[in-house]
Amino acid sequence: MIHSRIGWPNVGIFGFQPLENSKPQRYTSNRITMGFLKSKLAKGILITILFIGAFRLCLPHAVKWFLNNKALKTMESYQGSVQDVEISFLKGAYAIDSLKIVKIEGEHKEPFVSIKRIDLGLEWKYLFKGKIVAEIICQQPIIHFDYSDVPETAQTGTEQDWPAMVREFFPVEINTFAMRNGAIYLTNLMTDPKTDFALDYFEFEINNLQNVITDTTETLPTNILFQASSREYGAKIDFKAKANLLKEIPDFDYNFSVENIELTAFNKQVEHYTDMTLETGKLSLFSEMAMKDKHFKGYLKPLVKDMRIFLPKEEGRTIGEWFKELFSEGAQEILENQDFQQFATKIPVEGDLENPESSVWTIIGNTLYNAYVDALKHQFDRTIDLEDAEKQKKE
Repeated sequence: MIHSRIGWPNVGIFGFQPLENSKPQRYTSNRITMGFLKSKLAKGILITILFIGAFRLCLPHAVKWFLNNKALKTMESYQGSVQDVEISFLKGAYAIDSLKIVKIEGEHKEPFVSIKRIDLGLEWKYLFKGKIVAEIICQQPIIHFDYSDVPETAQTGTEQDWPAMVREFFPVEINTFAMRNGAIYLTNLMTDPKTDFALDYFEFEINNLQNVITDTTETLPTNILFQASSREYGAKIDFKAKANLLKEIPDFDYNFSVENIELTAFNKQVEHYTDMTLETGKLSLFSEMAMKDKHFKGYLKPLVKDMRIFLPKEEGRTIGEWFKELFSEGAQEILENQDFQQFATKIPVEGDLENPESSVWTIIGNTLYNAYVDALKHQFDRTIDLEDAEKQKKE
């Protein structure tokens, strides 16, 4: 039996012929729309990134141009320049490298101010308390004052409104200002004889200027610190104070000391005015003072140790100079505490700004007390605070 092969069509269960390799149909219009949106978003993000990058690269140069051509060119008697500017967006801060300020007129060997680096930024810890304030930290500042009588060489800085210039650098209220590892040179403090003085090292800091630390019990909210030393004069200076600088005439309470000044460093001046020289000796000064509502109370305590004026075998003196130095040495010995080789006294000062007072008899009494009863201490007496100024006001 022969069976013939008949080609039947491939039929589905309902009689429909399926398409080969068929897949669900997608909406072509949606694909086009999504692709278009993705393309615009990507371009937008790319353009934004490029803009931020360009802005980030250009901004330091723009700030540098502004400082060099605007802020530091508008001063009347001085002009300045900066070498470089760095900006940190995340910290809300920027830094200035190598600031120099020079006097325009005259001949000056050194710039009036040079600062290796200045960091300027927001104090974030106060920003969260609703206070927008800034801090400025100056690294290695060097300041040259010249008090010459000749206008062409003098530079004292009194011609310029420096706080206004600082606001050009950072237009936010400054709450902290510090100068670290600096030096101050004072030239021509006296012209006859010529006298210069140098602080080879100093630190200065003042914080809470805007009273953003809201402690209602603190009547003197601002802290001030100044420390310095001089190699030539052997001096160490220390100044600490608390103050309320927001008042028109500030209230304050300070401790100030200058220790171990070598008196022989002043021989040029001593000889000019007395025709004598000092052989040895060190001077120290301690002072405390407080003021409240223009009324103040405090003291000055100078102490001189191991001072010697007369050496019997010193050569080159006239007979008049010999007796003069002998008499000065004898007078100093009478008022000196022999156990400590110390001449000292304590000078009280009190009253108000219009009528300060001191007592000569108290000064003499303290001098004799140091010489014959008990040597005054080489330290603060810790006897003055703001309450003493308040009592002085009531009296």
